[in-house]
Amino acid sequence: MLLITGATGFIGRHLLSKFLLSDYPIIALYRSLSKKEETLLFLQEENPTESARIDTLKWRCADLTDVGQFSAIFEGVTHLIHTAAFVSLDSEEEEKMMRQNVRVTAQLVDHALQYKIEWFGHLSSIAALGKDAKRNRTNEESLWDKEALHSAYSYTKQMAETELWRGFAEGLAGCIFNPGVILGKGPHNSPLQQLIQQQNKFGNWITEGGSGFVAVEDVVQVIFEALQQKISRKRFVLVSENWTYQELIQKIRACQNKKFTPKIMSRKALTLLYRLEKVLQYMGRKRTLSPALIDSLCSQTVYDGSEITRTLKGFKYRSLDQKLRDYITP
Repeated sequence: MLLITGATGFIGRHLLSKFLLSDYPIIALYRSLSKKEETLLFLQEENPTESARIDTLKWRCADLTDVGQFSAIFEGVTHLIHTAAFVSLDSEEEEKMMRQNVRVTAQLVDHALQYKIEWFGHLSSIAALGKDAKRNRTNEESLWDKEALHSAYSYTKQMAETELWRGFAEGLAGCIFNPGVILGKGPHNSPLQQLIQQQNKFGNWITEGGSGFVAVEDVVQVIFEALQQKISRKRFVLVSENWTYQELIQKIRACQNKKFTPKIMSRKALTLLYRLEKVLQYMGRKRTLSPALIDSLCSQTVYDGSEITRTLKGFKYRSLDQKLRDYITP
């Protein structure tokens, strides 16, 4: 029995859609009834001929921050994919991220060991990776630098990974996956939809940084194959393209048949806005910028996602340019 946490989230929905076509009986964890209904609608749209399989899904309503519910959550479970997480760039929500990203993961690892779970897949992020300053290229071997500038979210994802490595050392089997920004069809709060909404709000203004990107189909394919092949105690960076934010927005605008004349928001300008926000904070205004966020928006780390192509025979990343057109073009 395969348990998927965060089953009603962006990645969780796509994992459900993928595993529905396998022989695994599935337990889908959810908190909101409305999100469950949205997910069922998504599954029906993605798998119109699989109504019978969709009906076999076992749904369990649970709050992962409540340890008292874990016995019921783990009943009958043999495999686990943990996608549930709290994502925020707001440093003031660090405690919430610690609770939901680190402590929940630690409890899941403890219970996975207790219940002798056969395989534990953990969805992490490139935010949890170290940076290779000498090569300016980050991969699975890049070391975490405690002295470097990191967001609160990055810290919590890196600490959550530490819990997985502890579990691996104690005999747990499984893998850690570090995807870049995951692009794909999804709800309004999916990364691609957020990017489009932000660009509609800010017009042609763009920062000078960039990131690593990957199609959601590639992420779920890798997780599926890693489980099938019982690959264990490894981590994989999942990035198919390294684009600047300007390149990404230009591609999105081209898919929308819209012109894009970028206006660069410099690091200096963002720093001035950050200082202004600190002043306005005393008047009750919520801050949105932080030094770590500014650094992320104005710099670009090149991510090397090639290790997975050497590990999984026959796996190749999809063309992200083509997938972007598929996601956006009506």
